[in-house]
Amino acid sequence: MPSQSLTSKHAATRTLDARLVRVPPPRRDACLVGLGAAYAIALAASAIALTASTSARASGPARDQPAMSPEAAHAAVDRMARRSEELFRRYREAKARHDAPRARCLDRVVSMSHAVERRGQDEADAISRAARLADDAALAERSHRLRILIRNGEALKDASDSCG
Repeated sequence: MPSQSLTSKHAATRTLDARLVRVPPPRRDACLVGLGAAYAIALAASAIALTASTSARASGPARDQPAMSPEAAHAAVDRMARRSEELFRRYREAKARHDAPRARCLDRVVSMSHAVERRGQDEADAISRAARLADDAALAERSHRLRILIRNGEALKDASDSCG
């Protein structure tokens, strides 16, 4: 009699263990998407760093472009905001589908996109102030910075396409 209860108890423990330990096998495509996402983030970060470092030293054609009007600056920031909203929508969809690697990748890209958008808004406001004060040097500098942020936002959009 004790052996029967021991056997049934052992079977129940084994069944319980099987339920607790049951883990679906890793998807091969998820691993590849995770690597692609990491590569995309690294690529976007290096592109942003490269753009920032080269723009700090640039005195050539990039700075020779005409200054942006306050209207054009705020329109550019509005485009950045729409791009961030689109990226956030993609992030929510990935999260709803329980696509963890894509969601993590898009989360990073959305965070960087929101940061670029906030800095763009600051630069657009500075362009408006410089235009009101007729400060041509500040207007040219802020316009140049906003153009860099616009390029960085576009690079983030491209990086989000690599998220899987």
